Amino acid sequence: MDKRGRFAELFRAEYPGLVRELRLILGDQRLAEDVAAEGFVELWRHWETVGGFNRPGAWVRRVALRKAGRARWRRRRRRVVEASFHPMQSADDDNVDLVAALGQLSKAQRTAVVMHHLGGWPTADIAEVLGCADVTVRSHLSRGRHRLAELLEDRNQTEVDDAEPS
Repeated sequence: MDKRGRFAELFRAEYPGLVRELRLILGDQRLAEDVAAEGFVELWRHWETVGGFNRPGAWVRRVALRKAGRARWRRRRRRVVEASFHPMQSADDDNVDLVAALGQLSKAQRTAVVMHHLGGWPTADIAEVLGCADVTVRSHLSRGRHRLAELLEDRNQTEVDDAEPS
């Protein structure tokens, strides 16, 4: 298969999952699509080298996550802060409460939880993508899961309290 064919195959395999992960990390579908596309543009620019890697999808994720961080910083500078995060109304089956709770995690926790639990990535691979130690990823996962449990339990309790007559 030629260079374009290999790239197109990787794009078809990795792009949808990357966009979904970025959307849950960033809280914005269009921004996630833009960042993922920018990551693949960078991949194409470096394809001669990266195309020979065992996991070029991990490389593009690392680039996209770096770009996502910059995009968030730019967005904050324009007065759109994380406190204004609103859950997306989407046609897919993502749980709105989960998306809202993910928005309240730190970026590192949110990234680790999304990549591991929704993207199916092993912690060692996430560590490679993020450029940190495996134990750091496991720590982010543990703290993120604990915080999510608290947030989702609070939401469930509020729903029960609201449903009970006074």
